[in-house]
Amino acid sequence: MSPNADASDPEVGHEATVIESLPNSMFRLRLSDGRQVTAHAAQNSRMTFVRLVAGDVVRIGLSPFDPQRARILALTGRHRAKQHPTNPFPHSQREEP
Repeated sequence: MSPNADASDPEVGHEATVIESLPNSMFRLRLSDGRQVTAHAAQNSRMTFVRLVAGDVVRIGLSPFDPQRARILALTGRHRAKQHPTNPFPHSQREEP
């Protein structure tokens, strides 16, 4: 262990995808290697009211004590579902009564 390393510092640098939202502000995530972990949002994410939904890509820090636990550090991308086109008949094309 290096002299600057601290046991409370999480292993940083993993990216994961949110699978589902769990009770108590917990989330189930899938790592790029296929493992699933349970994670909570870091304090700064909670303070800025970041809302995570299934499909979001997040940067996490793994717990050095329990490999099944993690902390969500940042939202890196959103998986946007293909949006349906807007109303095919806008107001300007409707006939006036």
